Amino acid sequence: FSLMRTADLRARGGFARIVHEVTDDYALARLFLDAGGRIVQSSQPVTVITTVQGARHWFALMRRWMVFARLYLRDNLSPGIALLVVLPEFLVLPLLLASLCVSASAVAVAIVLLVAKALATRALVRRLTGRATPLSDIPFEIAAELLLPLHALSASLLPHRIRWRDRAITLEGRRIVDG
Repeated sequence: FSLMRTADLRARGGFARIVHEVTDDYALARLFLDAGGRIVQSSQPVTVITTVQGARHWFALMRRWMVFARLYLRDNLSPGIALLVVLPEFLVLPLLLASLCVSASAVAVAIVLLVAKALATRALVRRLTGRATPLSDIPFEIAAELLLPLHALSASLLPHRIRWRDRAITLEGRRIVDG
């Protein structure tokens, strides 16, 4: 969520300046930063629940999120972000595939590493929010990690069309041009 003074938002042209942008939170941050303002990000937890209505909806949702991530990274990729965020996320699938080529014990080690990463993420979420995600979510988190490179590839190959809620949207860069 975002907090700001109404006068500060109005002084920057208000929401009308970003109404056609697809990445609303990023567009709002850029609206302030581009006008010489500043933003403060905190670790205040906010519970957000996304209902996924089956595999097709999940794939569309993940593809859309990867389009958003691609837009953000296009403007903000740095060596630090590449090393600490992008590279680790894209090494998960090659790790598992490489272990399949080596041996059953290598596959076991890869799976243990994936479970350990999911448990560490769960512990971080619990520390930040005071609530832990169910242990039954771990297989889904691992599956999502393994599929992430495929979603990112889809977002890179077909970045101009996404589904948002029940609408097909055409994009030109960050801007909605149809939908």
